This record gives sequence, structure tokens and C-alpha cells, in this order.
Amino acid sequence: MEPGVVLSGRYRLERLLGHGGMGEVWVAHDGGLDRTVAVKIVLRGSDADPGLIARLRREARTAGGLQHPGITVVHDVGEHESRPYFVMELLDGQDFAALLDEHPGGLPVDLAVELVAPVAEALDYAHRQQVVHRDLKPSNLMRLADGGIKVCDFGLALDTRAGGRLTPQGMVLGTPAFMAPELWRAEPANAASDLYALGVTLHTLLAGTPPFPGPTMETLRHQHLTMPPPPLRQLRPDIPAELDGLLQGLLAKNPVDRPSSALHVAQALRTVLGARQTPHTPTLRQEGTARRPSSDGATTLTARRRDIVFGTISILAMLMFAVLAVGGVLIGAKQQDFVDGSWQNNALVGFCVMGAGGAVLGALGGFVGGWWTKPDTLTLDGQGLTVTRQDRQPGSFLVRWDSLERIALDGDGNEAELLAWFSPSHKPKGKWLARNGIAKRRGGSYLLYHSHFFAPQSVKADRLREVLPQYAGHLYVDPDHLPET
Repeated sequence: MEPGVVLSGRYRLERLLGHGGMGEVWVAHDGGLDRTVAVKIVLRGSDADPGLIARLRREARTAGGLQHPGITVVHDVGEHESRPYFVMELLDGQDFAALLDEHPGGLPVDLAVELVAPVAEALDYAHRQQVVHRDLKPSNLMRLADGGIKVCDFGLALDTRAGGRLTPQGMVLGTPAFMAPELWRAEPANAASDLYALGVTLHTLLAGTPPFPGPTMETLRHQHLTMPPPPLRQLRPDIPAELDGLLQGLLAKNPVDRPSSALHVAQALRTVLGARQTPHTPTLRQEGTARRPSSDGATTLTARRRDIVFGTISILAMLMFAVLAVGGVLIGAKQQDFVDGSWQNNALVGFCVMGAGGAVLGALGGFVGGWWTKPDTLTLDGQGLTVTRQDRQPGSFLVRWDSLERIALDGDGNEAELLAWFSPSHKPKGKWLARNGIAKRRGGSYLLYHSHFFAPQSVKADRLREVLPQYAGHLYVDPDHLPET
């Protein structure tokens, strides 16, 4: 397909979004209702099988009949040059796979649970309509800009009431790393198959990789059919036992051993999340010195409001004093009838008057600017370090302790650099580094944060130096022992 092609005299293709599932996904303009939509066109090659086309049409209409806030809306179904297409709502957001790119070592537990619970609720609705997804995975799940969650790509959905198959008997359909054992045996897909894929998805979000990584198709088949799922708590001790148990159930080899419904999974996830958000979790303070954390607590470090205000006042006052004082010297030196007429005295008076005025203006500007400047924050807890910087968008990123080999604070006083060394299996991707403004430094380290005098909103290094060893434990390296190359 090419930009400009019009489908059914109504949908004009504008730009290719990418390849997903069994086809291409395009941004298109709906001339009938004057709106922007997404169009998924089935890949060429299916036209050789008229029966497959008929089943695709039928199952696209099945997906179009699903009306749930957590499921992508299918507006229309059509055919162009013997290729079926689906017209869907165009979503503004980020799929879960992109979130994993930002958290290469796995998402925070609370975030992963918050993302997957509404997915389970949407699946429960679809299953009650006798529809199964069959290709659930992070790239088919999206977090919208408004915080909502959408299950996408029901283009492979199967209406179990119809009793038909999308593919010929014996053909495997789905994404191998997320396929249930029964699908590897070419048995019919059902709700339990979706729950298995949901378990693989949740494991992937928490660990950064699927439970069975392959890498070959034969290895994947063997792993899914015979190997028990790895206990996540061995990799992530911060994962609650209840959540690990739920994952073990979702990844059971026998469908009858999995949870009875997606609703049961959603309720279990909500229970886990509620238990983690009970009032015993310490309230994070914006000001004051860092306190010693409890075993399950967190500490948030910020620049104190008065430090921001006074720091901004000092910097602007000095700058304004210097600029206007120099101006006063130049102006005073040119005055012939000023004070006693000598250029030296005139320049001195100009220096004092203009410099004093500049200092006052700088102080006023510094007070206003400092008061409205938001502080940076560094939050440390049992699973990692979250850095929030006000000078970048997006302003926050998480670095997990279990993704690091070591971490150090290099520098003296309040001028210091927070450096981290990632383990080989958790090396950050270039896109994630660029998005968060993280530079690679000496000895293979990465600069996570820089605390310095000319950024009053930055967290003071001495406060971080006090707290960091308590959370990083053996990962923390004394600055005197940092590598020099």
C-alpha cells in the first residue's frame, strides 16, 4: 500500500504506523465522518485462500461487536483488492513494549500491577462475549495519554461460539514467546490460553524478559510444554508472594490449573495493589533531612524550598551586579561633570550605583524565580532509585538495583555526580539514554544525576551521600575506589 490510496472510496491512507500481527497499520482520514482513524490491512498472501478471507471478515466483525472502554473500538470492516481491512480508533499513547524500553530491568511492581489489572478486566468482558484474543503481548497493550489502558489488535480474535478456526488445522498462530502449551499442540484457543499469555506478559513487565526466552522455535516449544516457570521472587525479592503465586497459576501447563477467569485475576491484582498501598507506607516528605528507612519504606530527597530561593537569589544577584557594575564603569568614565570630574571617581561611583541596583533587581528576580522553581527529587526504595528532573521531559526514570553492578557518588561537598554501572544483561538502550539525558562516562559508567551549585533545584549531594548506601547496600562503591578509565 502507498500513501494516498483510498479504501472503499472513504478511507485515505496518510502514513504507515508499522507492521502488527498479520498486517500493516496506517493512519488514515475517514472522509465520511471527517475524522482520523487507524486502518489495519491484512498482509498480501491471504488472498490465495478465500476461506481465510471469509474467516477474517467474520472475526473482524466479532471484534467490532466488543464495546468496552478497555478494548480498541473497531469502526468498520472492508476489503480492498481482496485484502480485508479493519478501521479502528486511533490511540494516543504508548504501548507496554515501549514502557519496557524505558525500564530495561523491569517495571516497578505497583506500575506493572496497575497496568495489567485493567487488561484482565477487559479480557473478562471479551471472554463473557465468547471472544478470545489469541495474541496478547506487551506491544498489543497500550497506556493512553490520559492514563487509560487499551487492549489492541483483536484482529486475531476468535468467536468461540462459531466453532471455526482462523487458520488451517494444525497451524500455530500467535507470538511464540507468549503462546500457551495447548496452542503449541495446535489445540483450539480458549479463555485459558489468553490467561497464560497474560501471565507471560506480566512476567515480562516485571522481569524485563519473558519467562521462556528460547531462542529457537524448537527451544521455545520445549520450554512452554515441559519447563516450570521460573519463580520471579528469586530475581525480584520485592515482588509479594501473593503476586508470585498468581503468576505461577497463570503459567500453569494445564489450562484447568489456571485461574478460573480473567475477573479472578483482576481481583487478585487489585488485592495485591491495595495491600501495597496501605497506610503503613511512609509519607514522602518534600523537605527536611533524610531519615533512616524501614525495610519496606522509601525516602524521597528534594532540594529544600529555602535553598532554591536563596540559591537563585545569590546567582541572579551576582550576575546582575556584575553586568550592571561593568555598565556603570563604562558610563561613569564617559561623564565629564560627575562628582569631581575625574574619570576614576566617576567610574567608581557608577560601579557602586549600578552594581547595587543590579544586586537588588537580581535578588527580587531570584526570589520570584526561586519560589516558583520546582525541585528535583530522588526517591530511593527497596527496588531502586527514581530520578525526577525538572529540566527534562519526560522528567522521571527508574533504575533498579538488580540491574546494576555498582553505583557511586563521585565528588566532594555539594558538587557530585551520581554514577551507575549496569550489568551486561541490563545494558540500557540508546533511545532510553537519550530520552532521559543520561551520558556514558568513564569506566563504562552512566551519569544518572549531577548535583551542583549553579542548579539550586538540584538535590544536595551530602543528603544523597548519607542515604544511598542504606538502599544500594553492597552495590555502593566508595568514590576513592572508582576506576580511572
